[in-house]
Amino acid sequence: MNRIINLFLIACLGIMLLASCGGTKNEMKLIPVKSGKKWGYVNHKGEYVVNPQFDRAYAFSDGVAMVRMNEKYGFIKEDGSYLLNANYKKATWFSDGLAFVVSEGEAPTCIDKDGNAKFTLKDAECASAFSEGLAAYFVYEKKDDGYGAKIGFVDGDGTIVVNPQFTDVSENFFQNGLCAVRQGSGKDAKWGFIDKKGQFAINPQFVEVGDFSEEGLAAFYNAQSWGFVDKEGKYVINPQFELVSAFSEGLCAVEQNEKWGFVDKKGKFVINPQFDRVSDFFNGLACVRQGENYGYIDKAGKYVINPQFDGASDFYGDIAIVSAAEKIGCIDKEGKYVVNPQFDNVEVDFGLKGVETDYYDASKGVAAFMKKYVNGVFDGIDVNATLKTLSDHSVYGECIDAVRRSDYYHAECTEKQELSDDFDVFKTYFGFENKAFFYDWYDGFQINFSAKLNYVEYKITLKNLAE
Repeated sequence: MNRIINLFLIACLGIMLLASCGGTKNEMKLIPVKSGKKWGYVNHKGEYVVNPQFDRAYAFSDGVAMVRMNEKYGFIKEDGSYLLNANYKKATWFSDGLAFVVSEGEAPTCIDKDGNAKFTLKDAECASAFSEGLAAYFVYEKKDDGYGAKIGFVDGDGTIVVNPQFTDVSENFFQNGLCAVRQGSGKDAKWGFIDKKGQFAINPQFVEVGDFSEEGLAAFYNAQSWGFVDKEGKYVINPQFELVSAFSEGLCAVEQNEKWGFVDKKGKFVINPQFDRVSDFFNGLACVRQGENYGYIDKAGKYVINPQFDGASDFYGDIAIVSAAEKIGCIDKEGKYVVNPQFDNVEVDFGLKGVETDYYDASKGVAAFMKKYVNGVFDGIDVNATLKTLSDHSVYGECIDAVRRSDYYHAECTEKQELSDDFDVFKTYFGFENKAFFYDWYDGFQINFSAKLNYVEYKITLKNLAE
């Protein structure tokens, strides 16, 4: 889905003005801002409601906001007090009273706003924030060419609603009742849309797709151009555009000949391509860039706020976030500053969309590794082993090499040993009590086969993911 553009404007200061939850606009009563090294929250007058104190702060979602302190995540209420202390290694935002969190050494766990665990996904590599009552989760399966992700969905009670079966999923997950998913891999991979039972509403047939907007249309790409389908999979606008956004308030931004304009639901241009960059329409206005500056147009394509800002966002309710002179402030719909540019950064995203597990059940891997212990000898190497022992070893004899270090006390084998489906030894180090290799002035590089082995170090890969 990398060709469909997220048309949100990013100021040159590094401000990330992202729409949250797939385009759902937060009114943002409180705005997360950075001043100096710390983040806090201001109201629409620019007054601090929550003083700068966090290492990172995010927009409010479901009545709470995610914050980060000392590399850990927690959640605060609108008065700045902690709902849940910053004790989590990773966390998603809250939706419908639920979020996923990951604690040290643990798997993704669904919690409520009291911090109570609802259920844990022990086998999941990743879990997403909830979207329309469902959360995506990822498991890995072994394939001939490595490991591949399979994606399914779970509800708020922990019931697996859709078994893991898809190879990719929309980053916004379910939107307006449907979710874009991909089946297959490589050249055979195609995108379609499923309902909340996991049944295909639109069969996989597209090279790439966008999400369904509230207006019942989704973009699709046929390897040449973009068009739009309805929820029955019928073409509403034939493929004809170079790049597209999503329909919002009856119009959609499209690119033709490296310029952006807007079309209606029949695919006819309402605003001809003329802008270098645009956002979707929200609250009757769209942010556009011509040249180096950003301004705002109405649905007739006329400027309501002339281009004058270095960077700008969509309108969140009655305010938009803009940057000027390397500082950030807020304007109203007339383009007047309600908060003068004074902040170093701002965040309008809700936080992390997904969390990775910090848990691994090593019992199978350990059992496979311990199979090396046979008749009181581990890996065919006893306490009296020498370099000669290793050179005659069935595994290491053909792959052992001197490590080019100044002390010449070490050797290694880089040949991978696959011990189980998810457990590999990918490198083995050997250390010796005396020099195993040395350079003689007359005879050149020499090997001391009688050098006694001191230790063996195994480098292990779990699921081809973690070392």
